[in-house]
Amino acid sequence: MALNRPTQGRSPTADRSKTFRSPKIFIQEDHPICVHSGFCRDTVSDIWSMRRHSTDPEVSAKIIDKLDNCPSGALAYALESGGDIIEPELAEEVVVIPDGPLWVTGGVRVERSDGHPLETPNRVTLCRCGSSSIKPLCDGTHKEIGFTDS
Repeated sequence: MALNRPTQGRSPTADRSKTFRSPKIFIQEDHPICVHSGFCRDTVSDIWSMRRHSTDPEVSAKIIDKLDNCPSGALAYALESGGDIIEPELAEEVVVIPDGPLWVTGGVRVERSDGHPLETPNRVTLCRCGSSSIKPLCDGTHKEIGFTDS
């Protein structure tokens, strides 16, 4: 089951995002919050190449699976131009990713240190290494600096 999130009024995400159009799927990418987990690609291809062949139901299903597994929510999709963004339905949880960020799912409300709420999509990754340029969100810097739990 997927949850729809309206595309309107989601600034600054709406301001940061790019939409990649294709025949059957419209991929929204909010690159600054990408944690570079690699779920958007495999050894054969990536979602940006695959989207050109999205009229093939098998390819479209593979793209959606990759997008649904994006831990940070940097990637999402709509099935029509200007349509609602679709996200996977996830339980309310906070999970520590070994040597990485906190993974917050299920629309759990997160407040910034100044008391203002963080945009709350269905999934988000929060910095644990202290070096992200977009704190409290993770930007993948933990990999660059070799952050470990120990």
